[in-house]
Amino acid sequence: MYNGVAVLILVAAVFGSGLGHACERVAIPPSTPTSWIVAFEGLVTEYVTDEVPIDAPFTAPGLLVTVVDPIALSEREAEFRVVPLGTGIGCEPVPRDDSDLRRQYPLGARVTVVGRAPEGCPRLVLTGADDFGHVARVPRDVPLTRSGLVDFRALRVLEKTHSATEFSFDVAWRNAHLRWFSDFAFFQCLIALDSDLSSTDRLALLENMAYYPGYHAFNEEFGAGLFRELLKRHSISRRDRRRLRKVFRDANQAG
Repeated sequence: MYNGVAVLILVAAVFGSGLGHACERVAIPPSTPTSWIVAFEGLVTEYVTDEVPIDAPFTAPGLLVTVVDPIALSEREAEFRVVPLGTGIGCEPVPRDDSDLRRQYPLGARVTVVGRAPEGCPRLVLTGADDFGHVARVPRDVPLTRSGLVDFRALRVLEKTHSATEFSFDVAWRNAHLRWFSDFAFFQCLIALDSDLSSTDRLALLENMAYYPGYHAFNEEFGAGLFRELLKRHSISRRDRRRLRKVFRDANQAG
């Protein structure tokens, strides 16, 4: 299971808030491929600065990303200006540190992006560090299922653990990127579920999604409820629903 406490410590440390006062927003994964979400895979080609068009606008450093795989775009743009935002102690969006942004997303890095395009700004994507998806460096040797989607069960082995005596920022950042990448992969699965799948392929996909770490970041009851909501959207026999719920419980215990 992804260590939510470690991610909270990481966010608090990076953005200068005391751990006891850190914002505690938690992103709940969607059960449908929500239309307002912009999602794509691409390459970081340049660093930019943009004005963030919110109630109290501010400027923030960002990334120019060339689209490689447009999995959820209303317009097929070739590139986007992506502004990854941090979270203040009152849960308000704040700029990321420019040097930190360059360290986490070097030029040429392959990244996944999940965010939203503000109205009137079709080439701008905003995404928060504690939002669903954010901006992730694509890990090496991504494990895939037969259908070509990310294998969530196998993806777990890529997570690193901290030593018993020392907290590592490198490990925390690696796991944060892995969590954001798994959100992107989950969104790909939601899109696949809405395609013309055979019943066998649909069940195999749902079984894979039972291992999605975003479900298991919550307590078991809440995560299981989110998974049940996903199952309700699809025509599955009672017997298969029972089997999939057992797979979910096994995944939770294995985490």
